[in-house]
Amino acid sequence: MPAGAFTGQGSVIERADLDTPTEFTKIAQVKTIGGPNSTSNMLDTTTLDSEAMEFVPGLKDNGEASLGLNFVPGDPGQQQMLEDQDTQAMAIYRITFADKKPTGGTTATFRGYVTSFGPSIGVNALSTADATIKISGRVDWVYATFP
Repeated sequence: MPAGAFTGQGSVIERADLDTPTEFTKIAQVKTIGGPNSTSNMLDTTTLDSEAMEFVPGLKDNGEASLGLNFVPGDPGQQQMLEDQDTQAMAIYRITFADKKPTGGTTATFRGYVTSFGPSIGVNALSTADATIKISGRVDWVYATFP
């Protein structure tokens, strides 16, 4: 494996209420985490004097985080996400990447709203769910340090 590359095994996502921002609850049975997927808006500054299109950066949109889960209705983290979507409540989320095992690693912490949480069941299949969190504001990255 190339230096610095790592597997996602051991990465976690947790959720905290805004009024208790240091009391995180792990969201159980997560199979995949996508994001944060930020983009920078570009504002067109082109004028009639321009020789080509010209731009300056506008506000950054930190996008979304997506989760693929085994649906476990009894899990407190999944219950909180369902309740957040129902009440349209903002929460704090923290992804801890598995880039420094066994002590955890780089974290991405952000505020967001659950915009979708959809369970799926079927014959001879696990009950799964897909969830999406719309990030509101900045993402605070804390990078793992290596010896």
